[in-house]
Amino acid sequence: PYVFSPPSEMTSPSSLPPNLTFGRFVTHIQQSLGFKPWPHLAALAQDWQAGGSQVILKSRQIGISWLLATYACYQMLRSETVLVFSKGQREASELMEKARHVYDVLPDVWRAELTARNDSELATATGRILAFPSTEDAGRGWTADLIIADEAAFHPYAARNYQSYRPASLDKGGQMLMVSTANGKAGFFHEMYQSAKGPAPFEARFLRWDARPDRDGAWYENARAAFVGLAAEFEAEYPNDDVSAFTATAGHNPFGLAAIQGALAPLSANVAVCYGIDVAESVDWTVAIGLDRDGAVCRFERWQAPWEETISRIRGLVYGVPALVDATGVGSAVLKWLSEDGGRNFIGFTFTETSRIDLLKNLAIMIQKKQVRYPDGPIRSELEEFEYVMTSSGKVLWQVSEGLHDDCVMALGLAARHFNSVQTTLRTPQVRINNEAKWGWKAI
Repeated sequence: PYVFSPPSEMTSPSSLPPNLTFGRFVTHIQQSLGFKPWPHLAALAQDWQAGGSQVILKSRQIGISWLLATYACYQMLRSETVLVFSKGQREASELMEKARHVYDVLPDVWRAELTARNDSELATATGRILAFPSTEDAGRGWTADLIIADEAAFHPYAARNYQSYRPASLDKGGQMLMVSTANGKAGFFHEMYQSAKGPAPFEARFLRWDARPDRDGAWYENARAAFVGLAAEFEAEYPNDDVSAFTATAGHNPFGLAAIQGALAPLSANVAVCYGIDVAESVDWTVAIGLDRDGAVCRFERWQAPWEETISRIRGLVYGVPALVDATGVGSAVLKWLSEDGGRNFIGFTFTETSRIDLLKNLAIMIQKKQVRYPDGPIRSELEEFEYVMTSSGKVLWQVSEGLHDDCVMALGLAARHFNSVQTTLRTPQVRINNEAKWGWKAI
């Protein structure tokens, strides 16, 4: 029902014509930058022009970031102050870059002379856009006519930022546009969206994956097949409704039970081209897993022993083969001992919240593609115990229940991560010749 109107006559030098609506402003930008005049963008343009605040749950890649940048530029040229909050500095700079592109394609008679133009500010003598990464004190002390929170579900300090700008801006009649894809059934954005569905001062809007008219069922299935990641993540990023958007990952096994079953294979009799070693902490197990040239587990050892015996056992098992070793906590000392006497084949891996998730995601993708295979037993059991866990802050963690072990999965993840880089190295002619001469086995 909504279409963009053609731009109005350009009658006011160095400022926007008083009768220039945002919809008409968008039409010019669409024509200049090649935007598609999708109906959902026209509807949003009309809503935003009316001045109401919205909390928008959306699918990916439906053009809203560009529309937000266009609206920010429009309001700046109407002598308003706009605060933009993004996940981090890179994201803040990217949205500001879009705003600069919008400004650059405007007719000269629509522009006002800029007094600032950089990655964090675009300003005229009377209006400005300020871009902030979501830090503890972002936006504090500023009063704005418009607040934009882009991908708000992923802001580390979303709630704190809101408490900063609400009294100075929203309580004084300012407008807020909080926009995001889902990030689990927890966290500030989820709470704001649910509140906006009730008697709140904001309107909740949900935009499905097919908000774009060029997407149909065939597109959805092709996109699902081409998606690099996990099935639950795809459902969260391209949701069918505003319930599954938040709950697609909740309680599910991130590796996929069918995929875990499909990657089972007997223990390989081939030699190992790399190892992953998870070092024991407290009552855990030290686990060493070797992968052959086809990505199949060919060595699997799991033990609890004093450190001296553990170090000796790892050296005897690995015997010069490249190994990625847990170097977190006591693992750093173990890595140091392993690296003595020329043990250059040992490389350390430090577990952090981010690196752990990245390691497990890589493992999950390799399992789903059957690029890594393993025998039935403890590895399978541990994989099946994993589930998505949502924290109170909205973070999505991959965990096993308290009291259960994940040592085999961590060792397999380390081996899988090392596998591709090692395979690339082993395919170089001189390395292949050296390995065949030294160890008596062929790398490829």
